[in-house]
Amino acid sequence: PSLTGDGLVVYFITNRIGGPGQSGVWTATRPNLASPFGGPTPVMEVSNPFADRDPFISFDGLTLVSIAQVSSTARTSDLFVARRTNRNAPFSTPVLIAELQSTQFTLGPTLTFSATELYFTRLFTNGSYEHMYTRFEGLTAVGPVSTTQPMSLSYRDSAAAGLVYVGALSLGTTPGIPIGTRTIP
Repeated sequence: PSLTGDGLVVYFITNRIGGPGQSGVWTATRPNLASPFGGPTPVMEVSNPFADRDPFISFDGLTLVSIAQVSSTARTSDLFVARRTNRNAPFSTPVLIAELQSTQFTLGPTLTFSATELYFTRLFTNGSYEHMYTRFEGLTAVGPVSTTQPMSLSYRDSAAAGLVYVGALSLGTTPGIPIGTRTIP
């Protein structure tokens, strides 16, 4: 099971009746930390008809990384990521993280708090386990964006370490965004 940062939503795998296939991603919620979780519901948009496993929800509840078996005869599993813009919205269709595709079994994905690093384990055919991690490059976001809540953006480019990038988005309700002595309209 994997909990959101506030501990109010849990994601897990089960093969119970009503799910999408062999095993699927399900969720349950609770109103506060002192209460038990309510009845589980399947998260159909992120489950596939074969087998899902090891869902990991980001701290903010907006990114779900899971492992999926891509066919009924596959002897491998791969990492998929699904995102959403807010916790009440459905997740996007899961997308294979192609750069991490493997001919081995992938297990136990875990995102860091900022959701910019992913840790996971590979089980190789010789029986050995390797623990691995990757950093997401380019523009990454933490948190939903709205007129009342900001989104934190960061840009990471390992080929240009040490360079500073500045990005801004104005919703048209301010005269601009001050950065040093300049204002970006």
